[in-house]
Amino acid sequence: MAKNPKDPKKPNKPKKPKKPTKTQLIKKLDVIFSQYIRRRKAVGGIAECVTCGRKNEWKKLQAGHFISRTKYSVRWNEDNVQVQCYSCNMHGQGQQYLYSLHLGREKSWDLYQKSLEASKYTNEDLEDMINHYEDLVSKLK
Repeated sequence: MAKNPKDPKKPNKPKKPKKPTKTQLIKKLDVIFSQYIRRRKAVGGIAECVTCGRKNEWKKLQAGHFISRTKYSVRWNEDNVQVQCYSCNMHGQGQQYLYSLHLGREKSWDLYQKSLEASKYTNEDLEDMINHYEDLVSKLK
C-alpha cells in the first residue's frame, strides 16, 4: 500500500520563505537602478542620450555604464551610469570618448580610479540599495 503524502501522524511544518540569493538580489538591484537612472532626468517621460542627444521615452532607452558594470565598485555609481540610446550603448560600445566629455576629465578619472578598487557587497548591502532605489523611483511617479 502506498504512503499517503499527507500523513495525519506528521504535522505539516510551515515553510520558511526562502531568502533571495546574491545573484537574485543583484538582478533586482540592476532593474530598479536602471529605472531610476533612465527616469531621474526624464521630462514628461522623455529622456535624452548623454552621448548623441537623441530623445525618446525613458522605457526605450538604456542605463549605459562609462566604466563596465563588471567593476562592482562603480556598477551602481550614479555618475558612472547615464541614459544612453541603444545605438550608442550597444552598437557604439558605450561611446566612451563622448561619454567622458559629458562627465568631464576629473569625474572620468575619479571613476576610473574607483573602478580599480575591490568591492564586495553583502546581501544586506544589496537589499539596502534595492530599498533606497525603490524609494527614489516611487518619488518620481
